[in-house]
Amino acid sequence: MRNRRLETVFLAAVLLAGAAESRAATPEYHVVDAVGADVHFVRTPKRIVPLQPSLAELAVRVGAPIEAIVGVSAYTDFPLELKKKPSIGSYAKPNLEAILALKPELVLAGRDGTPKEIVARLGKLGIPVVTVATETLAGLREAYRVVGAALRRSTEATAALAEFDGELAALRKRAETRTKAGNSAKVLLQVGEDPLVVAAGKTYLNEGLGVIGATNVYADPEQTYPRVSIEDVLKKDPDAIVLVGMGDDVAQFSRAEKRWKSYPKLAAARAGRIVLLRSDSLVRPGPRFPGGLVELERAVYGAKAAEGGKP
Repeated sequence: MRNRRLETVFLAAVLLAGAAESRAATPEYHVVDAVGADVHFVRTPKRIVPLQPSLAELAVRVGAPIEAIVGVSAYTDFPLELKKKPSIGSYAKPNLEAILALKPELVLAGRDGTPKEIVARLGKLGIPVVTVATETLAGLREAYRVVGAALRRSTEATAALAEFDGELAALRKRAETRTKAGNSAKVLLQVGEDPLVVAAGKTYLNEGLGVIGATNVYADPEQTYPRVSIEDVLKKDPDAIVLVGMGDDVAQFSRAEKRWKSYPKLAAARAGRIVLLRSDSLVRPGPRFPGGLVELERAVYGAKAAEGGKP
């Protein structure tokens, strides 16, 4: 009930402010986002609230000033200055009241991560919400264009995307060198321990493995993050197991690391390629993802292999 009253007051304030402004000074424009919404802007947004850490990074990367980011979701810590911004809650459960209190002129949402009811309620209040889909590399690349257009920073976004593509190209070139030398690994990417969850074929992490020239042992293109059994992993016998940990996951994954090492017949255990990798760059589909892939490359192939040679 409190949220409903707040929404009513906020909507009235927006309407009054809009009526008092002269719109002639700044041409209006539209941006079509990842869900096909035609988002209308009356001016360049100066108060931005990204609802995911990766979207905050992307906004800054394409040219949004730090001071224009007026609120962020939990765990947003890059660039470092964003840690000091007011929190609107977690990306999975953003607080509508906290968002409205920041008087945003643009909210950046994730297609698969942001609750649809939050997007709908913000839209009803006349707040521009731009949704992007960063679950694939193609979607992430498109997010550069969409966010750049929303911020009227298309030139900066194009340059940033070219740098992103260049970093991926360098990784692919090293992967090609390794493949020609007969050095390609079968990899298990474990993202959850209790239950045991892995990254499968329908994920950006699977695409990342392809970029570094590795093969996902759970490459089913119809699955995202399935639960699997220890017995099934042993049958697949990966050359490397990478435990992708975040925050509190690290303690659980340390136990998982010890468990996998206890299977002497497991190829990854024999090769010493069971690695606990804590990398925000890897798990956040944003501008730093190529850097996360460099970390993944080293975990799978070793430091020397990351330069293109054999481990």
